[in-house]
Amino acid sequence: MNWPLRAEGSSTPSALKQQLPAMKVHIGELLLQNRSIGQLDMMARRDGSVWRMDPLKLVAPEGTLAGSML
Repeated sequence: MNWPLRAEGSSTPSALKQQLPAMKVHIGELLLQNRSIGQLDMMARRDGSVWRMDPLKLVAPEGTLAGSML
């Protein structure tokens, strides 16, 4: 992933936030309070000022949680 941290010209920090690219996220071992809760996969993209996560999947030995945050 590569984009300028500081834009050339008159772009403000809030304008740069609007330019963030969509991200595919994979976390092999997600920890919560030093306890492994599984593996997380998701695709995140900006829709105006809101982040959309679709699909979202958490896989643990006990089961799988899948859904969308639209």
